[in-house]
Amino acid sequence: MTDQAPPQPGAAEPTASTPADPPAAEPAETAPAEPESPAQAAATDDELAAPARRSGQHWIPAFVLAVLAVLALGWIGAEQHYQSCIQAANARTSGVDALSRLVRSNAVKNCHRLPF
Repeated sequence: MTDQAPPQPGAAEPTASTPADPPAAEPAETAPAEPESPAQAAATDDELAAPARRSGQHWIPAFVLAVLAVLALGWIGAEQHYQSCIQAANARTSGVDALSRLVRSNAVKNCHRLPF
């Protein structure tokens, strides 16, 4: 008699033809490093120096973003100036007669987005 438990129905039974553990891969031998030619050494030096040359250009995106931020803030300020001018013109002339509409129209025409 054996000390093994009875097999479960539907379970695969181990066979003698399949090993339990796969064979370990043997390490590949590496060839000794060949000396580099001067052309290869120069190319390697250029590849290593290329990021150092480009690192001075990191200010370009920051500059573009700063200019866009200044333009956006100027645009917002100009729009607020214009809206406040229109509100002031409407507040000064609250009538509905023709003369009030003419005065309000002229006041709004004098409103500009630029503060000067």
